[in-house]
Amino acid sequence: AVSVMVTHLSETVRRHCHEILTRQDVQALLDNLKQTNPAVVNELIPAQLTVGQVQRILQNLLAEGIAIRNLAGILEKVSDFAAVTKNPDELSEHARRALGSQITKPYQSDNGGLRAITIDPRLEQQLAQGVRQSASEVALIIEPRMARHVMETLSKIIQQMLSAGHPPVILCAPQLRLAFRRFFENTFSDLAVLSYSEVPARVQVQNAAVIPAME
Repeated sequence: AVSVMVTHLSETVRRHCHEILTRQDVQALLDNLKQTNPAVVNELIPAQLTVGQVQRILQNLLAEGIAIRNLAGILEKVSDFAAVTKNPDELSEHARRALGSQITKPYQSDNGGLRAITIDPRLEQQLAQGVRQSASEVALIIEPRMARHVMETLSKIIQQMLSAGHPPVILCAPQLRLAFRRFFENTFSDLAVLSYSEVPARVQVQNAAVIPAME
């Protein structure tokens, strides 16, 4: 009973750690990192980003189950693009690409391959046209018929993958990834949404299924 409780508590904390990460927590992480990597912290804060913006970036990563132990690597990647954009959503996407091996590994098979769902290029282009980006976040706006088509198709494929013992993973274009994930996350909470740019070149992608374009 104790081990079950500990496992449940650990899983609950893992799923909600992005919600309990405060700015004070982030400041403590930065102060600690500054002792070993002062150049990384000094270059980024406060010259390019605020602690609040860094908090949003880390929350985005944690919300998708990505560990932030490699904080120095994350901030180095963020710093490379902070002069171009201050949007935390965009910057967290750049950080994900620096963590590609870490992100992909949990979904790889024993032989190192990645079994994933893909999207028909025509449908992917239509979805990408619905991406809306403000100064602070990214969202997806698509017509109900298209959303229903994707949800119904995905539901069938995900059930097939789970029945076969495969974790459900979908691959899409980098510019679509976060918006797609946010649009469908409440419906498919266990679906991992990865972009092609996050998958290391050495990883062989095995196509599990394709979401077809609408007729």
